[in-house]
Amino acid sequence: MKKHLKQTFANIDQGVREPRTIGAMIRANLVTLWLSRGGGLYGLGYVLTFLAREVPDAIANFTEVVSGSASVAGAIFEWLVRFGSDTLMNMLWAFLWPVQLIEWLGGWGIAMLLAAFFAFEKLLRPMVESVVPELKRPSVVTPADPL
Repeated sequence: MKKHLKQTFANIDQGVREPRTIGAMIRANLVTLWLSRGGGLYGLGYVLTFLAREVPDAIANFTEVVSGSASVAGAIFEWLVRFGSDTLMNMLWAFLWPVQLIEWLGGWGIAMLLAAFFAFEKLLRPMVESVVPELKRPSVVTPADPL
């Protein structure tokens, strides 16, 4: 946790000093998150679900706290508490994105999920890896059969 906080503050410091690096830092963190969830369709779904829930929550919490707080320190503390609890819930929802899809679409959700996993691995992975080379899996070399 201490290492994670240090890295977070280092990223914030770098972003303040060199704003043009913010995009690259966000990309690197999202790719790392994607890889931590397997680097496939599940990981992509996790990242997209997390972002779709996290960004609006962060903005809404920030505007609520800023408009309703008397002190800056109080506003920052309140925002951090709200943001932290919302982030934990968003992580949980992101973990469960396939379940949400099945719940939303029923039996069609299962079929769509299976088709999406197959299509991603067989058709989309080469295109995705050309855009995000960090996702390339190392090739497996099998030893030759002895005669």
